[in-house]
Amino acid sequence: MRTSVIVGVIVTLSVIAAGSFAFFGNSSSNSVDTNLQDQNTIDRNTDINTNNTTNTGNGKSDDETGEEEIFDTSRIDDIDTSYLQDNYLDLSTVEEKCIELIPGHNNLNEKRINLIYVGVNYKNINNLYALVKATLDYNKNIYSLLALEPWKSNTDRFNFFFVNEIGVVNGEVVAKNRGSEAEDEVLRLVSLCGIESEKRDGSSIANTTDGPINAKIVALINWKFGSGSHSPMVRIDYIENKQELTLISKIINHELGHLIGQIEDEYISKERQDKLYEPGKGFKLNGTCYYMPYAELNCEITPTGKGGLDKYTCTTTDDVLSECYETSPWHDLIGNGCGKEGVIDCKESDSDYYNEVGCYLGCKFPNLFMAERKSIMHGGADYGYGLYETRKICNVIKKQIGSVGGICNTLCLSGCAIGEQCIQGICQ
Repeated sequence: MRTSVIVGVIVTLSVIAAGSFAFFGNSSSNSVDTNLQDQNTIDRNTDINTNNTTNTGNGKSDDETGEEEIFDTSRIDDIDTSYLQDNYLDLSTVEEKCIELIPGHNNLNEKRINLIYVGVNYKNINNLYALVKATLDYNKNIYSLLALEPWKSNTDRFNFFFVNEIGVVNGEVVAKNRGSEAEDEVLRLVSLCGIESEKRDGSSIANTTDGPINAKIVALINWKFGSGSHSPMVRIDYIENKQELTLISKIINHELGHLIGQIEDEYISKERQDKLYEPGKGFKLNGTCYYMPYAELNCEITPTGKGGLDKYTCTTTDDVLSECYETSPWHDLIGNGCGKEGVIDCKESDSDYYNEVGCYLGCKFPNLFMAERKSIMHGGADYGYGLYETRKICNVIKKQIGSVGGICNTLCLSGCAIGEQCIQGICQ
């Protein structure tokens, strides 16, 4: 069973700073047929490119602990900017400070989650607006937010705004602060929409009246620090017109998985590749990664030859996998996502192979299990959210709004009892 609570606002920031700019870059058994062989070994230390900065302060998500990201945020000199023309609007002719990103879509009389996009220190607000529009355009951008579930089938549970003013942050900025220098300016910009944002400590998340939900923010920032989430916003280090639209879209999707879905990063960073998870040793699991304390895993540490760093490689057994299928938080989704529901039956050649729910080692630590082979939260930016991750996001939307639709209705949001399977949204 799984539930989680959070909502997000999108802010786009660009900073005028001293110095040079950088780029933003065992209960009854489940009736599940299994092919266990391909899940018995894990070596998920993929090469990951981004800033390896640290952060201080309270209230930060685990995503802001200085670990690497799964996106290559290096500068791309020859980028496709056709979206600028496709989404062009001369905002100097627009008096409103809070603009609908999807004309005619927003409804403040309904209980919805408000996503507000803002920018700080950008030179060209029209280009920034066009970029943000394109990150939502599922017709032309397959990596847009609204091209992915569960956002796609729950679009009418959200309002989307863009603040028609560029914020300004002067002075020196430090990468390890993860864009926090811009927070006050971001919150000022959001206030121009007349929608209260969450408090920095994440309280006041839900509005108990029939009015709109407190704002969540997406902030794009024009200096290099490594994107992250910190209620009530995600902070994206985007250098003006220097990175691909698809990259920015993927990073926003990843960070909203943290902010709204409370989904952990699931890849193994260099800082953790030579460590095994131990309860009570400074890392708290929130349900995305699964620890089996008595599992008989074979974990061996081997040299990598890369800077002297060693790493663990863990293998498991059919018995351990069978127990994971029965007891993990996603036990009722095992086998779903590819082929026949409730049956692990997909091959790597199948188009939905990476979506198939199972028990796969390598969730943040070599000895933790996760529900999917790959997703946008680990293993590669070219994937969407896994079914279990999607269920977490759906539960947040339902708690905030009171209802969900589309794919959420197929995922048995309250979870099924041990021994039951979620088949077409019904526990059986």
